[in-house]
Amino acid sequence: MTTPKTACNRSARDHDTRLRLGADLRVILCDADDATLVARLERRATEQGVVSDARIELWPELRAAFTPPDELPSVLRVDATRNLEETVERAPALLRASYR
Repeated sequence: MTTPKTACNRSARDHDTRLRLGADLRVILCDADDATLVARLERRATEQGVVSDARIELWPELRAAFTPPDELPSVLRVDATRNLEETVERAPALLRASYR
C-alpha cells in the first residue's frame, strides 16, 4: 500500500495502520529540510501543467500539520534533499536492506 504524503499526522497514520491487518508494515519517509521543500514548492508554482494540492501558499499549514511517524517501529528515512532520481533509487534499496 502506498500512502500519499498528505497522511502527515498520527491520526491519518493510525487509520493506515489498522488497514494493514497484520501485514509487515514498512514506512519510507522521504525527508528534506524546510528550505529545500519551500524551494521545490516555489519552483513547482512556475511549471506549466503541474497539478498539486501542495502549493506554496499552503506551506505553513502543511508544515504545521506534519508530525514525524515516530510511533511506528519500522520507519526508513530517505534523504530527499538530493535530486529525484537519487531519492527514488535510495528508497527501494533501504526497503530491501531492512529485510536482511
